[in-house]
Amino acid sequence: MKEQKLNSPLVQKLISKGFYQYSDILEDFNLEKFIESISDLFAPFFSKEYIKENLSIPDEYIQFLKSIGGSLHNGWDYFHGERLVISDTRHWLDLYGEDFKEMETTENVLRLHISIASQGDKQVILLNCDKSSKGVHTYYWFEDAHPWDGYSEGNSDWNSLEAFLIDDYKI
Repeated sequence: MKEQKLNSPLVQKLISKGFYQYSDILEDFNLEKFIESISDLFAPFFSKEYIKENLSIPDEYIQFLKSIGGSLHNGWDYFHGERLVISDTRHWLDLYGEDFKEMETTENVLRLHISIASQGDKQVILLNCDKSSKGVHTYYWFEDAHPWDGYSEGNSDWNSLEAFLIDDYKI
């Protein structure tokens, strides 16, 4: 197993709050592979052109993923590493994908997004990765809800990962 440096100031602050690195396999972050995997998740819902033109993951979040390697955990709180971002995003798309396809309009619906964290079993933090939507690169917190299940806005939102961590974890 590869040892991962946890050298990001944000990650260090989370560790000081009791978070620990958890993963059975730590790998170097591969941005190209990550973008390809996320694009594949949205392929049943959007054209390749739309995804290529609009999928945008902020640099601050990419740097965060690079620094945590696996995932960060503290009890029921999880900050997803690369693999868990993909699998948890897939879970939500599988759960609500048919509802999204049946919506009359998706103009105000969070479209291209990834699941970056969870708090307990009913709360998810989503990152808006759609350049064509308002609030691109905004972090949304949903409790017992998802934008593809008819909820267009989360319970809270932040314009940066650091703002979310300061507000929610008091780092």
